[in-house]
Amino acid sequence: MTAVAARPHRVTWFGTLRAEQIKFFSLRSTWWVLGVGIAIFVLIEWGTVWGVTDTIRSYGGLIDQSQLPPDFSAFAIVLMHPLIGATSAILGVLTVTNEYASGMIRSTFTAQPGRMKVLSAKVMLVAVAVAVQALVAFLITTLITGSYFSDVGLPAVDLASAGTWKVVGLFAMYTALCAAMGIGIGAAIRSTAGSVSIVLVLLLLISGLTSLLPWSWVSDVRDILPSNLATSYLSPDLSQYQEAAGQIGFAESRPFSTGVSALIATAWAGVLLVIGGAVEGSKV
Repeated sequence: MTAVAARPHRVTWFGTLRAEQIKFFSLRSTWWVLGVGIAIFVLIEWGTVWGVTDTIRSYGGLIDQSQLPPDFSAFAIVLMHPLIGATSAILGVLTVTNEYASGMIRSTFTAQPGRMKVLSAKVMLVAVAVAVQALVAFLITTLITGSYFSDVGLPAVDLASAGTWKVVGLFAMYTALCAAMGIGIGAAIRSTAGSVSIVLVLLLLISGLTSLLPWSWVSDVRDILPSNLATSYLSPDLSQYQEAAGQIGFAESRPFSTGVSALIATAWAGVLLVIGGAVEGSKV
């Protein structure tokens, strides 16, 4: 009788993605972070729009819509991106560090030894989730702020405009990149507390701290920080609309073009993921 050697079963990338999907959506923390991110974005944006429109109203004037670029109101909504970007990055952190805390990571890497395959599956899944989160947050905020905009002569967000969906697409891309950065940081640090601290410093704190330093080279560094890059490629080109934009507190600040800013932001995510994958690969 001839013995037949059994070949080891290899988990495909799509099988890994399916496994990550089950783990991702079975955690209550996933739904909490997604929900809190939407709530924070909507509340902060609501308060910001109320403050801007109240300021315009206090001057007794209305904005001349012809003096603003098309789809300006869509840009005005998504410029409140830093907090929802931070929640997206935290969600990315949790998808990695929760497995280390529970010990499930051993089963994950036993089934799929390719660590970059695991990280790429996590990135794909979380990126889609936070992109949908960004879309929901944008639509809710659009409905809430529409009346505020119309009261002071700001144009309503035109959901039928291709330009509006370009803005939403860039916003969703930013949240997805933040999630990818969170996954890379979480894979490298392996600690929820430590990874979340780094995320908050990188996305929220360091930009403000560098603005306090007097050296000229610091401003160049500040321009390539993730949150500032997002401000650059999410901001409309106001070079021809300075008078109206200045009236409502939007100044021209675009150190890079939209494409260059998005490319550098993508590089941030890519580098952090490579570092996370390298650290994973160097440890048992």
